[in-house]
Amino acid sequence: MTPDEILAHPPRVLTQTQRANYFEQGYLHLERFLPDEWVQRLRCATSEVIERSRSVPTSNDEYVVEPDHCRVTPRLRRLNSTVDRHPTYWSFAFESQLPDLVADLVGPDVKFRESQMNFKASEGGDEVRWHQDFPFQPHTNTSTLATLTCIENVTEEMGPLQVIPGSHKLGFFDHYDDHGQWAGRVSDADLESVPVHDALSLTGPAGSVTVIHSGILHHSRPNHSDRWRPLLICGYASADAFPFVPHYSIGTRSKYAFQMARGEPAKYAHLEPLRLRIPPDWSRGYHSIFEDQKGERRSE
Repeated sequence: MTPDEILAHPPRVLTQTQRANYFEQGYLHLERFLPDEWVQRLRCATSEVIERSRSVPTSNDEYVVEPDHCRVTPRLRRLNSTVDRHPTYWSFAFESQLPDLVADLVGPDVKFRESQMNFKASEGGDEVRWHQDFPFQPHTNTSTLATLTCIENVTEEMGPLQVIPGSHKLGFFDHYDDHGQWAGRVSDADLESVPVHDALSLTGPAGSVTVIHSGILHHSRPNHSDRWRPLLICGYASADAFPFVPHYSIGTRSKYAFQMARGEPAKYAHLEPLRLRIPPDWSRGYHSIFEDQKGERRSE
């Protein structure tokens, strides 16, 4: 659907001003969007998956861990396919007010795509360099987005998400390095043409939700605090947006991928004129953005 078609539908949880701001700025930051009950449920689920990670020696299809992760001191980068790892995550992605929020921004027919938890462990949790989401998995149109939910209070020293407002209108950047290898980030040379000085840090209390357009430039610095910064990411798309490359989490693809979270499946695809470099063939395997950006390759 086009933005005008989406905005013609009555809003469910947002104001028309908020919806218009999303299309203009490429993001929406909603402090305390979730009630405390949901925050507590997500915290309990997250504590359980962290505890379970103590028995995981190295990264696998479920967990992506830092090199110094161990049983005594877990150091997690990511939990893949969260909706498949704990029923609370599934309930949140499909039954909470979150899909209603998404419907206000992509139209009434909402398709779930993926989910993961980025942990950003205390005292040095990984930086994520500037990138856009769309080049990882291009679709027939750009009605794709990600929701990022703060499980804990997020302060500046914790390495919060940073976005460059309006950067979704700059087109799609090459995410390969100078040698033609997938790097999962925008090159330093390309960043010279981007107003990085306009970047905003999206801090906020637990229960805050940020929605980012798949074309907006975003990153986060390392976590220098003494607390973890777990961030639950759920990706959605309008029903009429279809991927034209294999799903980039093919090795850990959720059994719920591309199921309807609201509304009905599309009978027709919406096609936008797009030009961007095709990502690698993910059917041959995908690890994580952390490993790609650091040039790490996991042993199989």
